[in-house]
Amino acid sequence: MGMILLPGLMLVGCVAILVLAVLVLVGGIIGFKKAKSKASLIAGTVSAILLTACAWLSIRRPEFGFKSAFLITGLLEGIFIVRLIKTKKFMPSGLMLIFCILEQLILLWIMSVVLPWLTVIRHNLHKG
Repeated sequence: MGMILLPGLMLVGCVAILVLAVLVLVGGIIGFKKAKSKASLIAGTVSAILLTACAWLSIRRPEFGFKSAFLITGLLEGIFIVRLIKTKKFMPSGLMLIFCILEQLILLWIMSVVLPWLTVIRHNLHKG
């Protein structure tokens, strides 16, 4: 994996985090409008802010940003699993759960494939 390809792959992870942030925020707004659920609005807003911060961190401090996003996404998965079991309705919890799982797969790939290459490149730059 070359030096030119690496920033693009990191950007894919950053954009994926931002997409999930928007989906969670929109879900919170829809939950508030349809069911007057202030909890959905607050949870969606807080989650979106945290994920946006993770996206920013993924550029500044990739290891910390991607790992934080992975953790927050895992917490969201737990919430959506509980809601799915409680309501026994696929929408919206099941769909959001699928989005979170896809996000975690992307983040897992970045953390296991892309970040190690970043470490190697940084190490070689400091040696030379």
